[in-house]
Amino acid sequence: MLVSLLLCFTAAGFAAHKYGGPIASVIIKKGDSITLHAATNDAAAYQWFKNGLPIANSNSKDFRAKTAGIYTVVAYSKEGCPSPISEPLEVTIAPDLWIIAADKTKVYGTPNPPLTFRYEGFVNGDGPHVLNQLPTIATTATISSNVGNYPITVSGALSNKYNIYYRDATLTITPAPLIITAKGDIKYKDGQPYNSGNGVEYSGFVNGDNASVLQGSLKLSGSAIGSVDVGKYSIMPSGFTAGNYQITYKPGILDVLDKVVDMSVLKVSEARSIRVGEVYQYTLTVENKSNMGATQVQMKDALPPELDYVSISTTTAGIATYDSDSRTITWQVGSMPANGKAVLTLQVKANMHGTIINSASVTSAETDGNLTNNQSSDSKNIDGLFIPNVFTPNNDGKNDTFIIPNLNYYASNEVTIFNRWGNVVYRKENYQNDWTAPGLNEGTYFYILKVTSNSKSDIYKGYITLLRSAMKQ
Repeated sequence: MLVSLLLCFTAAGFAAHKYGGPIASVIIKKGDSITLHAATNDAAAYQWFKNGLPIANSNSKDFRAKTAGIYTVVAYSKEGCPSPISEPLEVTIAPDLWIIAADKTKVYGTPNPPLTFRYEGFVNGDGPHVLNQLPTIATTATISSNVGNYPITVSGALSNKYNIYYRDATLTITPAPLIITAKGDIKYKDGQPYNSGNGVEYSGFVNGDNASVLQGSLKLSGSAIGSVDVGKYSIMPSGFTAGNYQITYKPGILDVLDKVVDMSVLKVSEARSIRVGEVYQYTLTVENKSNMGATQVQMKDALPPELDYVSISTTTAGIATYDSDSRTITWQVGSMPANGKAVLTLQVKANMHGTIINSASVTSAETDGNLTNNQSSDSKNIDGLFIPNVFTPNNDGKNDTFIIPNLNYYASNEVTIFNRWGNVVYRKENYQNDWTAPGLNEGTYFYILKVTSNSKSDIYKGYITLLRSAMKQ
């Protein structure tokens, strides 16, 4: 900047002048300078003054002012005559104006808040209107920026009256709230501890995020884990981290219900007539008559002493075994679907006659809502010994002895044979089906057979006809 100061010379070379008007002024910015120029061109020398004091080494027509003050100049003729002092010029250093950005905070995934700044340093009633150009403010953060700190910068203001300085700020992005809630679950009591969980639900993902942004793996705790009995239990999730989210976990509820089923068993023997010593069959049918699956289904059948175990013929499900010590068939049917059915066939042999009652029962891990059909009994009438009424001891190898079939099923026996006059012609304890009627004539004889089995005694009476020659071929 160049400013001319008027110096007047007389006709002899200088014109006398005295300034009495208002002081002119100019503003420069801090660090800048202004060149002051004496208006007199033909002076032999010059002297510049600041605030009325001479400035050393300032003898040129031009002077570069860098500091605030009131500047004047005097011109000297060749004869050394000074001119009147020039008009004063006040040089003022522009004041400092600070434009200060404000710190901001936002949550991850939300739009940037309005960026603001304030001014510090306006004087004399000035305001932003005196600026030649208003400042702008910006940040590098966007709606999708991750959690962290981002600069807020202010710049671009222009002013001839102020030294402008800036103070930047920080936009802090904080984690978004994310709620992870364990899903509720229902489990029927089945004797197995609960540990699987039913997954979780998320609330709070932003910016198109999903569970893939989570680190770690789902862990479950709470009273539900390991629970077996009927009741309500808490399922508490945990195990995840995420840089952009503040995670809050909420529990779910496990409701262990008492599973009610209707298990039934039906035991039925063959319809045909059975004698002692014959093998016959029982059919045992287990059914789940409910609309809910059953687990750990088990049937037991303890054989009465009148029956001997032969074999388990078939099963349509599960595994069946026989324990000879307890004389019990145990059928582990396992799991049965709703309205499911399974069948077992059992072969046995009767070792004595009379009515044999055989019972079976069924259980499951679940509560049975109908206990009236959990047991089934079968009554089977076993016919006694079949005693033939004819035998032919004629040494033809056929029917030569008095044979009573299945007599060996009785622990003890005694047979007595009488002639028609009531005389005993034969008596034998522990008879072995070996009597050939030696020395006896053909004819009809009377017998009495006493048998004992399982502490029960029976007496059979009847007639037997002895034939020899008539039957011999």
